[in-house]
Amino acid sequence: MTSRSISELLLPFFSSVLLIGCVLGATSSNAQAKRTGDVFYGKLGVGFSDYTGDWGTSSLGDAHSHPFDFQEPLKGVPFYLSGEVGYALSPQFAIGLGIQGGNYPLADATFENGTGQFRATSQLLGRYTFQAHEWTVAPYLEGGLALTFGGTQIGIGPSLGMGLNIQLSSSTSLYLESRFNIAFPDEAVDGRSDDIGPTDPENPEKPLPISDVPFDLTNQLFGVGIKTNIDLNTDIDLFSGDESSEGNEGDAIPTDSLSSSSTSTEADPDTTDKGSRYEDMSLIPDGTYIIGLTDEDPLSLQTAGRKRVTISAFHLDKYEVTNADYREYLDELSADERQARLPDSTVWGRARSQESWTAYFRGELFSDHPVVGVTWKDARAYCQANNKRLPTEAEWEYAARGGHLGRVYPWPGLGTQNEEGDYLANYNPNEGYAFDGYAFTAPVDALPPNDWGLYNMAGNVAEWTRDAYNPSYENISDFNPRYEDEEESRRVVRGGAWNSSAFFIGVGVRNTQPRDEASTSIGFRCVREVSSAQPDESTDSTSGAFSGEDSSE
Repeated sequence: MTSRSISELLLPFFSSVLLIGCVLGATSSNAQAKRTGDVFYGKLGVGFSDYTGDWGTSSLGDAHSHPFDFQEPLKGVPFYLSGEVGYALSPQFAIGLGIQGGNYPLADATFENGTGQFRATSQLLGRYTFQAHEWTVAPYLEGGLALTFGGTQIGIGPSLGMGLNIQLSSSTSLYLESRFNIAFPDEAVDGRSDDIGPTDPENPEKPLPISDVPFDLTNQLFGVGIKTNIDLNTDIDLFSGDESSEGNEGDAIPTDSLSSSSTSTEADPDTTDKGSRYEDMSLIPDGTYIIGLTDEDPLSLQTAGRKRVTISAFHLDKYEVTNADYREYLDELSADERQARLPDSTVWGRARSQESWTAYFRGELFSDHPVVGVTWKDARAYCQANNKRLPTEAEWEYAARGGHLGRVYPWPGLGTQNEEGDYLANYNPNEGYAFDGYAFTAPVDALPPNDWGLYNMAGNVAEWTRDAYNPSYENISDFNPRYEDEEESRRVVRGGAWNSSAFFIGVGVRNTQPRDEASTSIGFRCVREVSSAQPDESTDSTSGAFSGEDSSE
């Protein structure tokens, strides 16, 4: 390779680095301030190159041939190396800056000026990946602008590509790819335009026929490489959810002061949580209410009846347990325990979700969304690891009502919208899933809380309770009721979810789910006893107790 060709290759390399730095600097300071979880990525690849110039009909010795003619190996090994740095705007759309450089043997076959066979191409690309949120092997198309260096001058033109992205892990994938880089003017890459053709050796005055295509191509005939995500924003472990960044104002805890003892959220200094935020709990006062639907079930869809019960004071998580919370919990377990408590990714095949399992649970964009795909036993284990427990069905409904009797929802009125027309819950309106602003789950603090500072007690995800399914409230005690039945596999879930109708997000509506089955519509939150830092598992459990089963499988 001549010194001229080396300098021609270094020019696009350093220009690409400069462009990449400018784009990353602008994007990280602007886009990331608006939303978290958008992903930077890097790609490295290798493959076979292919040069197409002024297409001729001459013999094998003619350097200018049609695409995929495979003449190159006769004149040198046709290969390229490629790299790319980009930014994923969503699972489907991405922008990137790339460079490929390699040997294009036919590009210099007729040169007399010693440019060599090496060419480099810088690319500014946009990419669309089909079914990126659902398929492990997803095809993509891309297009953009290419600058080709190493010939007689810089060539410029469109770059068109296609490939397959094969997900290997949450942050790494294998890709197979082909791309065409078109260069104008025609003589930029090979020094020859379509009006300067080779001559017939037997008749030097007679040019051989050539194509009238006014450009050259430096192609990636077939390539393979690795793509991996790059975290440039915070020191966040995508599995554990640990953050070391400072000043994350988007995660600020609401500081609304709520009146009376029913709204106190001050932490007892002796009850500090490991792996959770005690200050993010509301103190629910003791009281008496009527459990079950009142007048909002004219068709008797719920048959458990109604019963007056008394509840002791307790602390309840303001928010549903998030993906970040659950990742942090998993990170503290042993390898075997972690594998046993991982959310069930197979439930996503049945979900009407907009994001893949990997993007939802492990990606930072959804860190503040509720964890789903956990069984009742998984939820119970999480609460116990944080010195808490699952709420009973009676506690859950009492807290959801927020100190009001006879309400259909955690807010006043019979509708699901406020006076301005804004939806008060994430559920499935008649107009469609996304009409309330969220096609799937919402961040756990995205919608207004009830009068006791509890978020999403209607919709978003249904929530596991401690109780085994009991067909009638007549079978529970009047004081701190909890129904326990080792033979009953179903557990009560409350609150409705993102895919529930307006009726099923009501505070008095109950549903069931087998305790060993997970769902994309079920999450949970935890309770802490007021009287002790540890959940009291020794109280009487004949028909309304807090004991026994939580330590068993």
